[in-house]
Amino acid sequence: PAKTVLLICQTAPHYSEDLYPNPLKFDIDRYLPDRAEHLQPGAYAPYGLGTHMCLGHRWVELQMAVNVLLIAYHLELEVVPGNYKMGINPFPTLAPNKKLKFRVAQIPNPV
Repeated sequence: PAKTVLLICQTAPHYSEDLYPNPLKFDIDRYLPDRAEHLQPGAYAPYGLGTHMCLGHRWVELQMAVNVLLIAYHLELEVVPGNYKMGINPFPTLAPNKKLKFRVAQIPNPV
């Protein structure tokens, strides 16, 4: 109908059992080349697809990699408490379902 708003949830396929076995489980191995479940058409599109893809997606991926490297190089992170069990809150974007706290210590003389 006229003036109808249509919203598309880009993260919905990330939770589809048709695409990912046990989709709610954190399973980093699903991205390994021998599994590559995320390479199925429509399975994973965090920046959109085609002509509507985010213009900054390459820069964002590079910036995230640089930030992770800088954190790993200069800081020691410890999850507090040590027995923390992470759940996922998928909406509006992926995030832990409860606060994730770290004890942070600077590495004095990184190699």
